[in-house]
Amino acid sequence: MRFSTSFATLAFVTFASAAPSNAVRQVPGDIYPCTDSTFPAGSPCPYGISRGSGFCAALSVEPGVCYNWASFPAEDVAPLISNLTFIEIPVVQGGIYGCDVYLEDDCTGESGTIQLGQNDFSCPGLGPQQFNDKVASFKCYLG
Repeated sequence: MRFSTSFATLAFVTFASAAPSNAVRQVPGDIYPCTDSTFPAGSPCPYGISRGSGFCAALSVEPGVCYNWASFPAEDVAPLISNLTFIEIPVVQGGIYGCDVYLEDDCTGESGTIQLGQNDFSCPGLGPQQFNDKVASFKCYLG
């Protein structure tokens, strides 16, 4: 029985870390932030489509609500604080269409916009680079 428990835990960790690039998502309101990004071999930045890597989270958000890292349980987002490089917004009917990201905790001040698909703050043209590792809050919206 102990082996089964360990296997179930390992399977969950593997699924959770692979969520941005491998999971089928059908949940309106979920976004997938990650600490890193990777590009397919032979398709470097900015020519390839990046994928989230490193620590990734699945965050459920409501449109029009300002979120900062304190809005979520610490164990779900701690590695992302001052270390956010990538956000995927999946295409889901009725789901989030885009988000504004901010340098301040209260969705004020300098902002950048991200939209459906892969948003990579580390690569020119794939996301607002000035927000790499600096996103403090965000507010999402429907399309």
